[in-house]
Amino acid sequence: MQMLALVPEANGTRACLEAATGAAKSQPGSCIVALHVRVEPLKLLTSDEEVAVQRLREIREGTADRRAEATRSQVEQWRQETHPELLRCVRYEEVAGREEEEVLRASRDADLLVMARPTNLDGHDAFHAAMFSSRKSLLLAPADWRLTADLERHILIAWKESRQAHRAVEGAMPWLRKAEKVTVLTVHKPGAKTDPSNLLEFLSREGVEARLIEGERIGGRTSARILATVEEVTASLIVMGAYRYASFVEWALGKTTQRTIAQAKVPLMLAH
Repeated sequence: MQMLALVPEANGTRACLEAATGAAKSQPGSCIVALHVRVEPLKLLTSDEEVAVQRLREIREGTADRRAEATRSQVEQWRQETHPELLRCVRYEEVAGREEEEVLRASRDADLLVMARPTNLDGHDAFHAAMFSSRKSLLLAPADWRLTADLERHILIAWKESRQAHRAVEGAMPWLRKAEKVTVLTVHKPGAKTDPSNLLEFLSREGVEARLIEGERIGGRTSARILATVEEVTASLIVMGAYRYASFVEWALGKTTQRTIAQAKVPLMLAH
């Protein structure tokens, strides 16, 4: 399995690499390419406005050289503290260009994309490309997350009938098949299709035994129920469909995915 670990910023680099190697541990023969894109304003073939934005950000976040140096430093520190057996499958690459274009180019041959929750402009651009344009599953870890147990120890599927949810489950099947425990959570919401019977039948055919939890929203929020259930069952990974509509609509109106991503303490396997 080919995994593309996106490390657009120093913050979250270690979490991304730990999530990627955690995912690779149970998939023999997996390889990881860690990609950093150097976004250099003078080399962008784009509008003057975008170049100006990139120049202004350098005041707060540093130049492309400094951002790349900080990311490389995090990668090297992680290498020094990681078991050599895990390092055999990891390769670091650095390219210059536009963040979204390079992420999409590199993602073509990848089976899974991995990154940490973004905090700067490069991170958000990488996330946007991975989530909305790549058509690949995305393993997204909290920026300060550390691998302390098998990623597939207890997988929670947050289920709502949708194309995105089906794609998320399909993308997570290599880990679902090896999970110690699988829990399916449905959250009652008027008008939402949450019947899990087809999902449970599909999982059973694939040899995955899952238990069902049916819950109510907390404070009117589906995300609050998902996060509370993660704590209650001590889940190690959340699988869910993400962003039902186009990106510009979701950023304005979508709340469940945004809140779950922002507050989750464990990685999420997402698909759009």
